[in-house]
Amino acid sequence: MYSVRVLAVLVGVLALVSCNRDPNVAKRRYLDSGNKYYDKGKFKEASIMYRNALQKDQRYGPAHYKLGLTYVRLGQLAPAVSSFRRAIELIPTDQPDHWDAVVKVSEIYLAASPGKQYLDETEGYCKQLLKRDPNSFDGHRLSADLGYVRAAAALRASQRDQARSNIDQAIAEYRKADALKPGQIGIGMQLARSLLAQGDYAAAEQLYRDLIAKHKNVDYAYTELYRLLMLTNKKDEAEQILKAGFQNNPKQYGFLTMLAAHYYNQKRTAEMGNVLQQIRASAKDFPAAYLTVGDFYLRMGDNDKAVQEYRDGIAKDTRQKSTYQKRIIEVLMRQGKREEASAVNAEILKADP
Repeated sequence: MYSVRVLAVLVGVLALVSCNRDPNVAKRRYLDSGNKYYDKGKFKEASIMYRNALQKDQRYGPAHYKLGLTYVRLGQLAPAVSSFRRAIELIPTDQPDHWDAVVKVSEIYLAASPGKQYLDETEGYCKQLLKRDPNSFDGHRLSADLGYVRAAAALRASQRDQARSNIDQAIAEYRKADALKPGQIGIGMQLARSLLAQGDYAAAEQLYRDLIAKHKNVDYAYTELYRLLMLTNKKDEAEQILKAGFQNNPKQYGFLTMLAAHYYNQKRTAEMGNVLQQIRASAKDFPAAYLTVGDFYLRMGDNDKAVQEYRDGIAKDTRQKSTYQKRIIEVLMRQGKREEASAVNAEILKADP
């Protein structure tokens, strides 16, 4: 009986050793471990596990794919591209991860706006997506982004006819993508920008307004519409858009600084002052209030008022004293007041050697 139990233990040990030595078993374990780290947001640890899996099998497509996703989370886009390209090569086309890798590498290329070689590669990926599914949302979306990026490149090269052709393509593709998935804010914004680039200001303005009506918390929709309204000399409407932006997003004080700048440019000094006072009055909820107003005056070239705001900020919030003092030093150096700047710097060093 004893010998039977010993034999059973030995068989179990041998089986375990055999599994550990089997590279296929080991790579799957590393992949599973990496996935657990990834799901917990521990991306460095996940990348180690995926690389361990690839040490067992360099042609293990799922590990390349997951490593690419991990590199994206770590902000390492160059190695992410390499991993996604290997995943595309190794994962069969009947697997969703193959096509997601196609989408991901295309998005990276388009965001980075690289050279012609990479844009041509992206075009090839778009064609693959649309060949697989003519109604592919990603296929039309990426084709539109490709047209937009190429239009920008053509404009930089003073190729206006080519730029117009590219932007027309982008608009057509964005509209197809929007028809497939209506209401996507990213598609809507890109379509509005494309219409603006095409010179169709009325259509762009209406689309921006529609987007704001549906997505009141998207701050850049307000700011882009503001610039368009100023471009078309609709100054009163532009002013109202900034007010609406702050009304709908009362924690976004950038709308107030833009409104103050608007009044400054229109030489409406009293109204500018009222807006800046509104920012100051919000110091309890907006700790950077005095810093923001001081920076505003600094940008406008009013150094004395900037320094006064920074000094008022010190009086209101001593915890941020060194931050305000550093700003004061910057202003004093611009004014050539080196001795005064040195004295303020000495105060900082005395408080925090």
